[in-house]
Amino acid sequence: MLGRREFLRVGGLTVVTTAIVAACTGDDDDDPAATPGTDGGRASSPSDADIDVLQAASAIELGALEAYDAVLESGVLTTDAVVERAELFRTHHEEHARLLQSVIEDAGAGPVTVADTSRFDVLLGAIADEQSGVRVLFDAEGILEAAYQGSVGGYDDASLNQVAMTVGGVEARHGAVFAPTLGEQPSPTAFQ
Repeated sequence: MLGRREFLRVGGLTVVTTAIVAACTGDDDDDPAATPGTDGGRASSPSDADIDVLQAASAIELGALEAYDAVLESGVLTTDAVVERAELFRTHHEEHARLLQSVIEDAGAGPVTVADTSRFDVLLGAIADEQSGVRVLFDAEGILEAAYQGSVGGYDDASLNQVAMTVGGVEARHGAVFAPTLGEQPSPTAFQ
């Protein structure tokens, strides 16, 4: 079971999902329940606790960006398809970070400027070849997936729970793309 601090750190990526879902679902201006932060039976704005989670998520997302940058800049990725996917997923994380910052600032809180690299530092020390570089990215996606999914049920703005599951699913798909390169199954078991 996660403590509050770990929940805030691991579960912080949920807001990214909110922005992605809002950006991808089209114009729902006539349905206030379709938009997080509106009063369709939900909080009218993120609570202080939600902001704490979002700030932690933003810091983790910035850490993931640093991990992607380190792998891409190391030059160990040599297969064109792997490089293309890593660059694409890095762009996704950059978009997530921008969206998180926007939600945080719109709620009146200050931007997050320091990356939480604590989960990624140990991974980065293992970069030696393409296989180990892909392993770092695969493991980073697992960290992000767990962070999003771990936050579900903990938001005062209930709409953020659905968003967290959506983004967690995207992170899982990122990991599934890298899995075959490592000789792993994209979905190891029916319930994992």
